[in-house]
Order: sequence, then structure tokens, then C-alpha cells
Amino acid sequence: MRPSRRFRTPWQPRDVAVLAAVFAATLILLGFVHAFDPQARLEAQQILPLSAGAGERHAIAPQFAATASPQTVASAFMTTPQSLTPAQLETSLVDFDKLSSTWAGRRTGVITANAAAGPRAGTEIEPRDLPPGLAPTSEESNTVARFLHRVIPLAPSAVGLAVRMVAEPSVAIGDSVVWLTGNWFAARSTDGGVNWTYVNPYADFPTFTSDQDAVYDPHRRLFLWYRQGAVLPGRLENSVKLNVSGDGAASWCSYTLRPSDVDPAWNTLQFDYPHLALTEDYLYISSTLLVTGAGFATPRMMLFRMSLDDLAGCSAFRYVYWTTDEGWSWTPVENGATTIMYLGDTLDAGGADPTGTFRVYWQPEWTTELFYVDRSVPAWTFTERTGLCPVLGGGNPCARADERITSGWLRDRNGRGEIGFLWNVREGGGFPYPYIDAVTFDEETLSVTGRPMLWDSKCAWQYGATAPSGDGLGIAAFYFCPSQPPAHVIGLADGPTGQSKWAMFYSRVGEVPTSTLIWGDYIRVRSDGRGYVATGYTMGEDGAEPFLVSFGRSLLVRQEEQPLPADGNPRH
Repeated sequence: MRPSRRFRTPWQPRDVAVLAAVFAATLILLGFVHAFDPQARLEAQQILPLSAGAGERHAIAPQFAATASPQTVASAFMTTPQSLTPAQLETSLVDFDKLSSTWAGRRTGVITANAAAGPRAGTEIEPRDLPPGLAPTSEESNTVARFLHRVIPLAPSAVGLAVRMVAEPSVAIGDSVVWLTGNWFAARSTDGGVNWTYVNPYADFPTFTSDQDAVYDPHRRLFLWYRQGAVLPGRLENSVKLNVSGDGAASWCSYTLRPSDVDPAWNTLQFDYPHLALTEDYLYISSTLLVTGAGFATPRMMLFRMSLDDLAGCSAFRYVYWTTDEGWSWTPVENGATTIMYLGDTLDAGGADPTGTFRVYWQPEWTTELFYVDRSVPAWTFTERTGLCPVLGGGNPCARADERITSGWLRDRNGRGEIGFLWNVREGGGFPYPYIDAVTFDEETLSVTGRPMLWDSKCAWQYGATAPSGDGLGIAAFYFCPSQPPAHVIGLADGPTGQSKWAMFYSRVGEVPTSTLIWGDYIRVRSDGRGYVATGYTMGEDGAEPFLVSFGRSLLVRQEEQPLPADGNPRH
């Protein structure tokens, strides 16, 4: 039987009307999605920022390399920290001196005129005490309800040794597991910080010497732990280890990386000043490559992007990286990024001009290009180890501070994305003491939206770190005063109406006067889902004493956690 013929039914007016209605509804729905999700708009257009035309937006081409096969390492937990051997102490001190001298050489040939515009009256910020159990008044908008801090004892006693003065603690928080690191220790808690065990960071890394960083990827339940090593025996370069754990830091997949593994020509360079940051699918690692040994040559900044899925797979993989020798020291937003990573750099302090230049970078997950634009910001006084922060005992913890970015954030604020960065600035230009300068940008246009600095007419602010939580923003910093030992302070952004940008409170003041001329380059703040957790340290009889502080706008600490000291003073 011959098959029946099919005829196309002619379009009817009602069909056209229905199709038009569906199309219009789709456009409206997409409009709502993009209106409430600026990153969705950016992804659709594949550019950022929207205002950055071809004349001002620039790009850095990607390069590619591959890791070697990793090793599997089990954590050997101890009830007390390891004792550093004389050789480990000596290596740390030698490496510390080499890196310090290299950073210090950067001041050559730079204009250091005090052109920074003086602060506006009434904007200075002084931290306050908050006794335990005090209910914040309505005027304080329930700013902080209670602090928790815990001193973690470390051994051996080594007063006066640089390795003991420069703690640089970092923390990663996953569910009830906390991974805490510093320049000579690593520790784990499986009950939210109530009890601790220790891991020797030298055990699988004999040349380990100083900087560490740690982050947690909640989507894959991965802890990521970075360690920096000294110059390798018989070579002119150092190495770093990146460890990845999917079982709560019980065991690790360990990758080793040297500068010459990235580019064979970099066999005389040394990784320094690491920052780890996450988007939804990638780990970003920033570092500055310095010439090994004393003296100075233009440093090279590095940014690595590694797939979190590849890292979870514990095998060799290819990664992308970007590098440039233009700038000071770029740093990513450690907290808050999702599908676009942002970085900032203090490109030019301004010299004798009223404005300086700040460079903003962005790296979308969907491309391998790194983009940047330059923005004019208020000038600041060029800072390279020239600040003076007097403290009780005659010390100067700002003697090593420079203008590298110490922290960055991305948060939703009033329905728009806010990108922000902090950096240290020395005294001068109307500022009587060193302060923390800051700048914020609108995420969509990268236009400058604010300058939420921290300064005081009686004391110095330095080494700030931040993290967002929803539309909130937590901060930790050091406060250096002539009348007391160095203090650690925490706070929240967006203070009550009529007050400053930041509401700041003491978490701990050092126990002893100090004559130290050195301090760590960084601390960290993380959001733990309930509020914020900050790392910090102050000086005790045996040197630096690291601790954690949990804080927020409501009572965040659980009842079983360690209470404040019996004397009721959160400053001690």
C-alpha cells in the first residue's frame, strides 16, 4: 500500500501569537535573571567590565605547563608541636634574610614624596573593648555579641629568633574540621577548635622554611595546603608543596613545584608571598618570583589556575598560568569569588601627584585570558620598609611593611557586587602613623566606589585581612601603639550611622613589651557559615602566640567551646 502523504499545515495567526508570547516571556525571564545576577550578564557578553572598551582594557596571554605525578602522604598527628632543630632554625633565618633583602631593594629609584591626601576629620578609627556577655546597644546595631580566642602553645622557646616573631597564620575551615598553619607549625582540630593535634610540616618537606596558606573547597570537601621551601641544596631556586586532602586532612595528595618546572629559564628565582583563592571550579595561587640572594632585580608576578577536579583526582595534570613584571605584587580576592577571579595591585603611589594608579585584574572561568584596567585612586605615600610603628618596648613592627596588597574581597552590597582591597601605607601626607589604605570598585563597571581606610591619630593600623559573609564583611588587623605591646583587633564593615566604615574591637593585646623590628606579612579571615574566623598572634614570653578568633553580629560560639579568660578582659 502506498504510504499516505503528509502535508505541512499552514501557519495560523494564533500560532504566531503563541510563539511571540513564548519568546517575549523568555526575554523577560532572562532579563530578570541578568538583572539580579551581574555575573550572568557578564558571562552572556563575555566581557568585563561593561565600561571597559578596547582602549582601556588589556589582556595578558595565558601560558601552560603540567605538574609531575603527586605523592600520597599520611598525616602523622602529635599531641604537641615538633621542636625545631638548630639546622631548621638556621635555614629559616638565612632564607628570611635573603627574601627580606630582596624586597627591600625595590625602593631604589622610586619617588617617595609624601603626596598622600590627608584624612578627613572625624574618620579615624580606634578599637574598643567589649566585656564578655555585654549585649550590644541598639546604637551598635548588634555589631559584636561575643569573642572567642584561643592561644595555641608552641615549642621550643626561641625568644628573639625571626622564625618565632613572624607567625603568618592561615586557616581553612570545613564542617567541624579546622586546619591551622603558621611559619613553623600545622595543626588540626576535628571538633571545631576545641581540641588540637599537630603535624610536622618538615616531615615530608625537609627544605620547608616559612610561608604557608590554606583554603577549603566546600563543594568537593577539599582542604588545600601550600608550603614554601628554602633554596634547594646545590641550586638557586626554591620549591613549594601543594597538598590536597579529601578526608579531613588525614592524608594528602602532595604536588611539588619549582620555578624551573614552570619555565626552565627561571632556575635562579624563588617563590614568595603566596595567596590561595577559589572560584567554583578552580584554585588560584598568586606568588612573587624573586631573584635568589641579596640585591634586587625586577620581580616577576605569577598567577596559577588549577582545576579543582584535577586536584581532587590526585594525578598529574596541565594548568594555566599568567606572568608579568609590571607592578608591585598582585593579590587575588581570597574570599567571595564564584565564576570570576579578581586581583589588585598598587601600581603607582602617585609621587607628587594627587592621584595614584591601582590596577584591577579579572580572570573569568570560561576563558584563559587575564584582563586588567588601571584606575585612578587617591595618592598614598610610597611604602617600602620605611614605616614607623612605635610600640611599648621600643620595637617597630612596621619595619618590614611595604605596599603590597594584603587582602581582597568580593561581596554583594545593596544588590551590586563590591570588590575591595587593603594595603599598608607608612606615615606622612597628613597621616601621623602608618595606616591601612583601601579601595572598593563596582564589580560591573570597575569604577571606584569608596576608600574605607583604617587610620588613627594616636596609633598605627597595619596588615589587614578580610572575608565576606553574605552582604557582611569581617576584618582583622594589627594595632600598634606606643603605650602598649602589639594588639590584634577584629571588626565588621558598615558601622552604625554616623560612625566610621569599620566597627573595631580588641581581641587580644600582647603580654610583654617588644623590641622586635619584624612582623609577619599576613593573617587570614574566613567565613565559617555562622560568621567569621580570623587568625592572629601577639607576643608572649616565648615569642609569637598564634590563636583563632570567632566573631560576628550574633552569638556565634558554641557553649562547649573555651570561654574568655576569668578576669573578663578580652584584651589579655
